Amino acid sequence: MRNDGLGFDDAACDDCGLCVVACPTEALTLPAPALLRITDAPRAKVMQSSWLMACDHAALERQNSSPSAGRIPCLYAFAPGWLWQQAGAQHIESIVATTGDCTKCPRGAAGADWHRQWSAVSAAGPTHGPVHPAPTLQIVEPQTWQALAAVAATQQETMPGRRAFFRRLAVPTRNAADVATAPLSSNRRWLTQQLAHPWPSARHRPLWAVDLDETRCSACLDCTRLCPTQALRGIGANAGGHDREQFIVDMAHCIGCGLCVAVCDDMALRPARPEPSSGGTPPHSLPLQKQVCSACGMSFYRLVRSPAAQREISREKPRERLRERPLCRACERGQPLRHDRIVQIEPSAESVGSAGSPPPHPPAP
Repeated sequence: MRNDGLGFDDAACDDCGLCVVACPTEALTLPAPALLRITDAPRAKVMQSSWLMACDHAALERQNSSPSAGRIPCLYAFAPGWLWQQAGAQHIESIVATTGDCTKCPRGAAGADWHRQWSAVSAAGPTHGPVHPAPTLQIVEPQTWQALAAVAATQQETMPGRRAFFRRLAVPTRNAADVATAPLSSNRRWLTQQLAHPWPSARHRPLWAVDLDETRCSACLDCTRLCPTQALRGIGANAGGHDREQFIVDMAHCIGCGLCVAVCDDMALRPARPEPSSGGTPPHSLPLQKQVCSACGMSFYRLVRSPAAQREISREKPRERLRERPLCRACERGQPLRHDRIVQIEPSAESVGSAGSPPPHPPAP
């Protein structure tokens, strides 16, 4: 990380692709990969369309005649949501894979979150429109995989080698049926959409979520301005049948970016990692009350808290119970509670002038 953004050292990159699957906002992508496909091979006991994928550390024989397609640096580079969507687009019913020993591989740490997502994908059905069922996943021995790869090589032209898999300027294959239609990404937005509906009969809790401490929240709504998927959002009065403004907490659309936690000056939000099998949680709303600060005259919001939360605040903060004149959080504190939260810095006059743009204020006559 640098002050001006995220840096990338091309020389240090080993083409594993794990940065792509870990990026919640899909800001990082890689070119659409070419995958080895086998279709209706009775002798190989394959009676459906399947993708063949092999970890680079699998114990495969290195022979000149052995097809190199399907071998990739790390299987965890394929996000479960991406596999689900692209398998449906290519009419793939199963994925046949072989792996190395993930416990001895430094990339194996990515497996826990990958399997958590895959458990939700494999158990889900078409929940949001005409979605193709998720493919099945079969792990086979390296020798079995290599025999299937040899059969697949006779069914189609050989795809580019594994090193070309993650190159930006990948050589296009002549068999378009085996090229994914979308770049490789975490695909979290699409995945959360499929698992979010319908409520309340959904079988899974959100894969990513944050916990809100109602007693700490000051209703600044900074989190709603940063949330890329509106998992945290505010709505006006008369919207959704409400008679006043609402703060909506809808974790079904959370992609786990963590921006809300980083920006919360009240430390009212913290990451939560619910298990997929814990059952669905419908969205809920917290009513907001608009007030005017008695000190500075600015408008601001306060949560209309539940009686239990109000009693807890009264015990911990007796002054807040006795206060009669409303104060905004800036006048109330006089300084920020956190010094490590995300802030946006306005460009200085020197930096604006040096870029060739006019200064922010005209010069004095």
